[in-house]
Amino acid sequence: MGLFFIVRMIHFVNASYDQGHTSDRVFKMSEANILTANEILRCSTLLGSLNDQEVTELAIHSKMVRVARSEVIWNRGDKLDYFAIIGTGFVKMVQSTPTGQELTNEVMGPGNAFGLLGTLDGKGCPLTAKAVCDSVILRVPKAEFLSVYHSNIILMENITSAATRRIRETQDLIKFFATGKVEERISAILLTLADSYGKSQNGHLVITVPLTRQDISEMTGTTVESTIRTMSRMQKNGIISTEKKYVIVKNLDALKALLSQI
Repeated sequence: MGLFFIVRMIHFVNASYDQGHTSDRVFKMSEANILTANEILRCSTLLGSLNDQEVTELAIHSKMVRVARSEVIWNRGDKLDYFAIIGTGFVKMVQSTPTGQELTNEVMGPGNAFGLLGTLDGKGCPLTAKAVCDSVILRVPKAEFLSVYHSNIILMENITSAATRRIRETQDLIKFFATGKVEERISAILLTLADSYGKSQNGHLVITVPLTRQDISEMTGTTVESTIRTMSRMQKNGIISTEKKYVIVKNLDALKALLSQI
């Protein structure tokens, strides 16, 4: 298939919102729910340098959007006047191949900001955003954010640092996808997700993102059949197990060892 995509691209994907999908469920923040917006803003490590006044100002002008599982949040090519932060649930960034196949470039969870690059450079988004499960996102307006951004040196440095880190992580994954077999690709993805969204439970690591085999195959550039066979083999070897749509890493060292073969 070739390296048509890269998993875990920079979180601030240059994207925009398709208002036709969820406009009836958008509501302006009011005195009663500003606290919720504040909490979501505070959950974003990128915005950790904001003071209370800045957070409150952004919260007042922000909007909450509820999106259903598999719902398109925005489409590739749209332009935006805001970026979004995930409050609950998960969102994936996808693109389509010339043959119409949908490929997942990244999965993001609570606290992750996306669409931020589009807010900063004003260009259309290269990817489509879709909800992995029922989710809530906070839309932060461009005008208010840029006012804060240009007056907060630490915020600017944080965003630059995060972008640099993402590029390095992406380069590592390119190596796995360029030279690795299906097993190594899947291992790389599971380790990446476990690092970001793993939760310790009964001595194991539960990846809290609800993923189907289709999702994993899209992220690794393999067929669904190959993904099923490979993950079944991993389960038989005691490396992972699955429960509904959740993957449980039972032997982290063994999963890491699969990558050392590259």
